[in-house]
Amino acid sequence: MHHGWYLPVAVPLLVGLLALAGRWLLTALLEMGERRRLRAAFAGYVSPPVMQEILQRRLPVGLGGAAPCMLFADIRGFTTLSEGLAPQAVIALLNRHFDRSTEVSTARAAPSAASAG
Repeated sequence: MHHGWYLPVAVPLLVGLLALAGRWLLTALLEMGERRRLRAAFAGYVSPPVMQEILQRRLPVGLGGAAPCMLFADIRGFTTLSEGLAPQAVIALLNRHFDRSTEVSTARAAPSAASAG
């Protein structure tokens, strides 16, 4: 038997590996929760490409970021036209208008600047 230092390496190494695994698991769970929260908050308001940018953290989310962009449109003769149509026909007309507006805005802008769709 030698007289000297005895240094057990297995226990500290195992504790270190468990700590790393625990940290990785905690980070993954927090990230999943954050993605779920962002989806719940923005899913009905932004297009799928914009949602992907938000989830991939390429588009900042918050009150102090870029200014929002809104489009206001006046459909000529809409009131008179809508009074003579069935409600389903008015909805179909508006959906076509919104679809075309979204196509134009997304074709001319980066996904982060695209309309909500």
